[in-house]
Amino acid sequence: PAALREVGARRTRRFIAPSAAVWLLLGAAYFLIPLLATFLFSLRSLQTGKCCTDASYTWVLHNGEFWQTLRLSLELALETIGIALLLYVPTVYWVHLKVPRLRPVLAFLALIPFVVPPIVLVVGLLNLYRGAPSWFYGTPWGFLVAAYVILAFPYMFFSLDSGFRAIDVHTLTEASQSLGASWPRTLFTVILPNIRAAALAGSFLALAIVLGEFTI
Repeated sequence: PAALREVGARRTRRFIAPSAAVWLLLGAAYFLIPLLATFLFSLRSLQTGKCCTDASYTWVLHNGEFWQTLRLSLELALETIGIALLLYVPTVYWVHLKVPRLRPVLAFLALIPFVVPPIVLVVGLLNLYRGAPSWFYGTPWGFLVAAYVILAFPYMFFSLDSGFRAIDVHTLTEASQSLGASWPRTLFTVILPNIRAAALAGSFLALAIVLGEFTI
């Protein structure tokens, strides 16, 4: 009983250390203060420079080019996410199942888009696809999406890799095939539901990349 009371007393004494609270507040201020400053700046009047007015937001909401650009960005993002999932999910699944030794190689390749600047990537892709058909080379649905899929590779790969490492790929695959399921059915009905959270995380990161990319 005395030992139980001592354990209970220790549990009730749990609290956040002052140093942890300080670092938490500093971290919150580091992220929130720039956002607050940006929001306050957006409320300033362009004529007087004084706060507060919603003229900027009204102009954006009634600007047809803004909605057209936003629609194009969302369509490019959805196309990028679809192609990236079709390419990377089977690839990462095959690597984890058949050739786990290639995982460090893929992880190294996934770091290349972080190292190579987007402007260098654009120059390389322009030379690579110079002889491509006009529907691919001259439209955003082809050339831009190809570049965005490459930029989304690190985010997709590491998100999917963490999802596959969290499940027993071999056991799930063997159980599915022992019941007569084919490889595509195993992938889409057994494996994919178990990595749904990782796929969604990678998709949201790819969405953020496409919406925020201006260099390409």
